[in-house]
Amino acid sequence: MKLFKTMFIIIIIIALHSALFANATGSGDFLKIPYGARYSALGETFVALADDATTVTINPAGLGTLHYGEIHLQNLLWFEGLTGQYVSAAQPFDFGTVGISLVYFHATVFNAYDRYDGTITESPKYNNMYINGAVGRQIVDSDNLNIFAGGGIRYISQTYDDTSIPDITFDGGVIFNFEKVLRQRTVNGYIFPNGISLGASVTTLELTGGEEYENVPMGWRVGLAAPVINALSFGTEVRSYSGESPQISIGIEGSITPMFQLRAGYKINSPSEKITTGIGFRFGIASVTGIIDYALALQPNLHSSSFGGFGNTHTISIGIKFQDFSAQRRSERLYYSGVAVYVEGDIEQAIKYWEEAVEVYPANRKAVDRLKEVKYDKEVQRMRNKLSDVEQRFDEIEQELEQQDARSESTRNDNEQPLYDDEK
Repeated sequence: MKLFKTMFIIIIIIALHSALFANATGSGDFLKIPYGARYSALGETFVALADDATTVTINPAGLGTLHYGEIHLQNLLWFEGLTGQYVSAAQPFDFGTVGISLVYFHATVFNAYDRYDGTITESPKYNNMYINGAVGRQIVDSDNLNIFAGGGIRYISQTYDDTSIPDITFDGGVIFNFEKVLRQRTVNGYIFPNGISLGASVTTLELTGGEEYENVPMGWRVGLAAPVINALSFGTEVRSYSGESPQISIGIEGSITPMFQLRAGYKINSPSEKITTGIGFRFGIASVTGIIDYALALQPNLHSSSFGGFGNTHTISIGIKFQDFSAQRRSERLYYSGVAVYVEGDIEQAIKYWEEAVEVYPANRKAVDRLKEVKYDKEVQRMRNKLSDVEQRFDEIEQELEQQDARSESTRNDNEQPLYDDEK
């Protein structure tokens, strides 16, 4: 953990150095490009799912859902020599989870043409970057509803030839997780195990910049995510940027094993790529979890938009989560051991297994949910037993009172009997 915090601080220093010494300009269309292979493979349906460090640029509220530190690195291979590098990191603290990201998007080969005779002139400088920092935390924690909120600030720069201007914008978001909505318990787990989540975010607000250049596009997103079963998640999202029609996407992610994931997405009314797909790998390295993700965005229409349509886009991401992968697998085994003894009726032993599972891996939602339910059922049963005892005591008191009334009535009747000898 100390090593990660040191790396986290180094990333912040590098990002700040890049921001301070970068040239800049207005437009900011590169902000619309999906950074993060998992995010891209899901058709950009991430505003409600938002469960890794890349959420810092999409919905800062998702930072509040993270239990461990993470670092993600990405390389984006686009058309015409355009490439992008992306790094994001997140670290939980007592006050919330802090996230930071840095994007550098540039052209390795970019020819300029004279407007009069069409001859190739000196290649202009073309590079873009932004750095943003955000904080997210959980603000409501209850059995039925969890609410996460977050906000951040972003410094944007873009350079084209010798023209530059900076922009500063703000991001904000919220996630509502309704834990028990649609959730149905089965012997081996749940259908809709975490209920459903609703997410919304607004990015690049309150920008600053010169009037000579096009403004940075403000974006908004609203989406829904629902883990259908423990190994399959579904999401949908509506998003839009300034001056554009809203776009709708759907995405699905399935875990073939804890180490291997398949992903796919579809953008219903996107002007460029429609179909996205990808794969992911998770594996243990010493006491951390290694992450490798790949995404392919298919662009069938060659001239559909100013961005996209020039060929398929490949995205590769690698990452490290400072969470022991072996601990996660051990937690899974403990969880299912608890399920086995619970089915046999040994509730106390099941609780011990699930408590150990949560202690080993706090993010094991199945164990957390089962513990909540079983402890709630035990508390309800305890209250019922207590109520039954109270009712039984009331019955006993009522019987005692009836017996006392009967004795009093008997004594009164005896006192009212006539004295036959005196009357005679």
